Amino acid sequence: AWAAENSVKAASVSAELLYGVAARIGGRRLTDDPGWRHFAEKGAVLLEHDDPFVRGIAAWALIAVRDANQGMRPQPDTPDWMAKCLALEPETSLECDFVLQAIGLGDYRTTRGLVRSAENIVRRAGALASYAQSCGGDQRRQRLDAALETLKQVHGRQPGRKPPTDLAGQRKWWMDVRRAARDVVLAGPDIDFNEVVFFQAPVRTEGNHPDGLVQNHDRPKERGPGGDVLVQMGIGPTDPVRPLIAGQLGPGHVQDMDLWWDADRLVFAYVRQPDWGNGQSSWGSVSWRNGPAVTVFDHVVGFRDGVFWENGSEPTHLYEINLDGTGLRQLTNDKLYCDREPAYLPNGDVVFSSDRGCGASQCGAAPLAYSDFGLPNLFRVSADGKRVERLTYNKDVDRYPHCLSNGLIGYMRWDYQERFWQWPHSLWTIRPDGTMNDGLFKSHFNEPQSVREPRSIPGSDKLVVIATGHHAPPEGAVAVVDPSLGVNNPEGLRYVTPSCSPLEGGLGSCPTVAEGGVPDRGGLYRTPWPLSEKGFLVSYACHYPGKTRYAAYYIDVWGNKELIRRDPVMDVLCPMPVRKRPRPATPPSH
Repeated sequence: AWAAENSVKAASVSAELLYGVAARIGGRRLTDDPGWRHFAEKGAVLLEHDDPFVRGIAAWALIAVRDANQGMRPQPDTPDWMAKCLALEPETSLECDFVLQAIGLGDYRTTRGLVRSAENIVRRAGALASYAQSCGGDQRRQRLDAALETLKQVHGRQPGRKPPTDLAGQRKWWMDVRRAARDVVLAGPDIDFNEVVFFQAPVRTEGNHPDGLVQNHDRPKERGPGGDVLVQMGIGPTDPVRPLIAGQLGPGHVQDMDLWWDADRLVFAYVRQPDWGNGQSSWGSVSWRNGPAVTVFDHVVGFRDGVFWENGSEPTHLYEINLDGTGLRQLTNDKLYCDREPAYLPNGDVVFSSDRGCGASQCGAAPLAYSDFGLPNLFRVSADGKRVERLTYNKDVDRYPHCLSNGLIGYMRWDYQERFWQWPHSLWTIRPDGTMNDGLFKSHFNEPQSVREPRSIPGSDKLVVIATGHHAPPEGAVAVVDPSLGVNNPEGLRYVTPSCSPLEGGLGSCPTVAEGGVPDRGGLYRTPWPLSEKGFLVSYACHYPGKTRYAAYYIDVWGNKELIRRDPVMDVLCPMPVRKRPRPATPPSH
């Protein structure tokens, strides 16, 4: 019956029914269930429907089920509906992203809603274009003016004509408006680069505690092996990519990375996993690393040739590689502890977080769950990898270091001194030599509970951060911080994505950016890279109604949001523009 359906409204109901069922079942593995398989096979017919919203809604329904079956790639026995979903044409993938955003905002079921949505799209793109008139050269302004004129023509169809009044025609018109608006946004002044670098990693294993929980720095093995660091030659999701590691390190996955100021090399954290899967991977704690092999909460750990192994994984090490794929070299090689979150310093050294400090958390009462003597502090490795020195001596947690534009290291500090247990995360700075450790922002106000990933905004003293909860991974809302307004002034933090999924503790009293920010309906952000005070590259996972993989996006303060890269089965993280930027001066020592 679905295959013979000609009515757009009826096909839309069918697609939304499929979408609703997929959302309701969540992450259940149903590909072997005959009833669901029949339902999905019928739904796959809708992928070929003439209406873009019917196609898009059906695609996201099937994607939700595909994501419940982690790691599925085309195989000889892949079901037909799954094969169609995995083989979506590139343009359809971009179209699906437009539909996903429209689903979240809810203005797609009626002609009136589509008109309202199109007006908002044109307004947001127009606001960017108006701002851009004072930025960039004549050639860029000409390109932007041409794209804006095309958007206006598409929005008005032709002078004197209104958009179509039928639902099918208006949906196609809306899609044309959405494509034209994308051209305006990507012609903006912040998109002054031709390549993007990011890494792809498998999603975390089902049933585990989220990787990166703030005190559990040594829980990076909850993702299996796979992915790579990739350079995308263009800024569209259909542009080709080239892998950098390309199997040189064997099975494993990338965890964090940073780009050198000349944009010709990067440093990254990598965990080798040659024996991944030997034992159950459940969240627990690795205790007594100097003792015999133990199993804690079904988490298999032990020693082999003097190296501490956990669930078939080595400790995480730091590596450097050129952006042409040459020059791969290892910087750290500790046999017991994990080195993560590397960031370049102006002289070529690398600051990173590591659980080498052997600190034990005072959080919680369960000794096995929290007493693994591996809380991260900040360390520094010389450019040649020969010397490692400790920078911070926090009894709790120091993480997410980045070199700021003034040469200081900005990072998240967990400090219980004069603080309630739920609000101890604030921004601090320290010199690269380990001196002048001092608070920078949010020392004594409560929400958001945690601010992480501080990066300097070009040409500004402001920072971009991720605001999140105390117990959460580094995912939440994108915000801009202005420390000059006061170390404890909530007005100094403004949300760019105020409509993300609820955070532990809430957003608090901090305002939204004056331009309004991104109009999401849920979802979480991570790894923000500031292009300016107005625009950012981010990774985003939609949460309406189910969670998608993380994908790379451009977002701005006016609410424009454009897909850069999405992978069918992996998270896309740490998108960075391949362009040079000024190298900070090194602060004086002592």
